[in-house]
Amino acid sequence: MEFDHLGKLIQLTFIPLVRYCPRERWDEWVLLLLEYLFFYCEDIFRYAWLSLIHEGRAKVPAFFGDLYGPEEKLKKLEVELLIKFTRSVSSLLKVLASEELNSGLPDLNCPKSDLKSISSSSLMGYLLLHNCFGRFSMYLFGCLVDYQSAKEALPFFHALIRLAVATDDERLKQFILNEMLPTLVRFDDRSPPSGISRLKSESNSGIEVSSMKDIVCLCQEIYNVYLQNQVTMTNGEMADRKTCADGFIDWLNKELKDLHYRASLPAPDIFPKHVVWNWEFNEEFDRYFPTYMEMLHEVDTMNDCLEVNFCSIM
Repeated sequence: MEFDHLGKLIQLTFIPLVRYCPRERWDEWVLLLLEYLFFYCEDIFRYAWLSLIHEGRAKVPAFFGDLYGPEEKLKKLEVELLIKFTRSVSSLLKVLASEELNSGLPDLNCPKSDLKSISSSSLMGYLLLHNCFGRFSMYLFGCLVDYQSAKEALPFFHALIRLAVATDDERLKQFILNEMLPTLVRFDDRSPPSGISRLKSESNSGIEVSSMKDIVCLCQEIYNVYLQNQVTMTNGEMADRKTCADGFIDWLNKELKDLHYRASLPAPDIFPKHVVWNWEFNEEFDRYFPTYMEMLHEVDTMNDCLEVNFCSIM
């Protein structure tokens, strides 16, 4: 289905249904509907935003419909359609995280709980319990390139943080610390030039994004969680981030300094000479390497199960 059509379906059908669906109908109405939607969005958004950010074109023509005209006009239309669809999804995420549907969502300082107990009075907890969102990625939110999409998604981000703290869910923590937080840091105007900063500037002309206190507050909220928890870093080692706790501003300045340093590094010697080096791709690889390893582990587990079943049959 084309982005424009599905976006209208989200606005006119999905959002009202989710907002007014009785709790006892979440399973048969909301869960099944959203599972298919987020499964659809997971790969499409990743490829569309990745290619748009780094190559200047959202290379998913089948989802834009029949567009005709000069190349520059087509590029502009593709960006507009992708951003419009991202805004529709972000509007849905905002409803999913609304207080009316999440009365049982714990505060950050509440005792530890589990998703099953939270899910009885929290739609967010219920959907996470049933793995409705698949593999979280900031591409689902357009990497915060568009101000309006980012603002709509903020309640969803805050709800994820509360759930991560309340449940000690490792997958949520990894997403918040290894994807959401770095993306927020790169949202700062002092971050090095990148595909995201270029597209953000083009998409938000006339908007003073540097004054977005809500984004800064979200970053600081994650920072507070970040200091209170030991997390498994991408190299597999345990690191206590309290050692760099000189205050949020000092921490942010250090992160930006490190980001500038990584962006200035030359291409590795083994990198092909005929290919243009892109420091953002290296960041992408480092960020998603644990996810790739997890996927390989799941495949190995499936193969082991198949071998056991085959041997038992023989």
